[in-house]
Amino acid sequence: MFCSTTPLRSSELRKILAWGLGCARRRRKEEKTYIVEKHLSRIMIKSSIFRVVNEGFFGAQVYTPERTGGYEYVFVDKVHRDDYCVVCQLPARDPQQSKCDCAIVYCKSCYDQQKLALHAACTTCRQSLDAFPDRKTARKINEYKIKCISANCPWVNELHLLHEHLVICGYVVVTCANGCKERVIRDKIFSHQTKECLLRKHTCEHCRAIGTYLDITGSHLNQCPDFAIPCSNRGCELKIKRKDMTSHRSVCPAEIIGCPYAGTGCTFKSERDKMAQHKATSCEYHLDLAMKQLVKQSENQVELMKTIKTLEQEKPHWITMTNYKDFKERKKEWYSEEFYTHLYGYNLCLRVDANGHDEGEGKYVSVYLCVVEGLYDDSLKWLMQCESAVTLLNQLRDGDHHTGNFILSVEHMNEPKSCALVGERGRRRGYHRFIAHHQLDQSRLGRSQYLKDDKLCFKIQVKVLIH
Repeated sequence: MFCSTTPLRSSELRKILAWGLGCARRRRKEEKTYIVEKHLSRIMIKSSIFRVVNEGFFGAQVYTPERTGGYEYVFVDKVHRDDYCVVCQLPARDPQQSKCDCAIVYCKSCYDQQKLALHAACTTCRQSLDAFPDRKTARKINEYKIKCISANCPWVNELHLLHEHLVICGYVVVTCANGCKERVIRDKIFSHQTKECLLRKHTCEHCRAIGTYLDITGSHLNQCPDFAIPCSNRGCELKIKRKDMTSHRSVCPAEIIGCPYAGTGCTFKSERDKMAQHKATSCEYHLDLAMKQLVKQSENQVELMKTIKTLEQEKPHWITMTNYKDFKERKKEWYSEEFYTHLYGYNLCLRVDANGHDEGEGKYVSVYLCVVEGLYDDSLKWLMQCESAVTLLNQLRDGDHHTGNFILSVEHMNEPKSCALVGERGRRRGYHRFIAHHQLDQSRLGRSQYLKDDKLCFKIQVKVLIH
């Protein structure tokens, strides 16, 4: 109402009308914002009614109400309308009473959600929102009787006793602690975990191994050492422990075995209990096979001895001469250790004259192979020829070795055995001028060096041609 008696101009009237319309629009906008915030807070409160907590009873998990929003229980007593939360429209949990003249009740979680709004105001009088804990209403709500939240549970009592009841309620759905993820009511969880669960502990009745029921009654039986399995032999009806099966088959009368004379060529096979009859009726046949086998083995042995002799002859002998300079200065001959041409063959040794002998004295190294008295001379023939090769090794690299070839022979059968007296070297054959002294040191091109660290290295190869 305008108190002025002066008539208003049309322009002033238009301004007043515009101001009034603007106020009305702002008022409606604020009301819409409040209504949206109210519904959002109610959705957030009701979006999660239950949560999982560890109760520790049989190691199970139980679902209990989430402590947000009001109580969504089935109340037996009629709840007074002043005890409902104005936001979620449920009996208030941890009620908070507004300090304004409205004195309305909120749930604690609903009140906290309202305080987070941009324009936190009382839903009735639109004053600034502020509240305090309403203990009187809380006691009143806790005295209302409700039904248990578990299905089929007959329990009815005051609300504040619900938590104590849920700890022992037999209708609460819990999860098996064995890991099978089966969900069973608490009254049946013990029976499930001890009698029905596939993952319960179980002991094998055969070998007393411990594992899950699923493993023991399944894959374990395929490898249990004490589990009785039928014998695989046709005609044997015994069941033997798996660990004893190998020993059983070694004596099983139905086991198919080969003849004991299979090594001689008998190919007969039959059950073990019939083998004795075969041996009794086939003695002559087995004897013929054994004789043929002996003849064949003798022939093979002769061929084997020939092969061994051939290999022994082709096998080289490695000899190293030390203190070369000392023997050269003293003009003394050097003898190697003795060696045989082949198995049960002729005994030889290498003689080296560092300062040379006869034609090579003073300028050459002389090398000879000597026949020495051996252990097998009595069984050898002394019309003998040996193809010999003495090689002085290049110690700088593999190649450019110095080799001499000659024939060592004993041509007269009336000569004494080994052509030597006991303790002396007999007939020899070799080179007076095997290699010159100046060739022993490293060559100009650095490709050969036969004398190194006062040592000469020889490789001897002897092949018997006539014996």
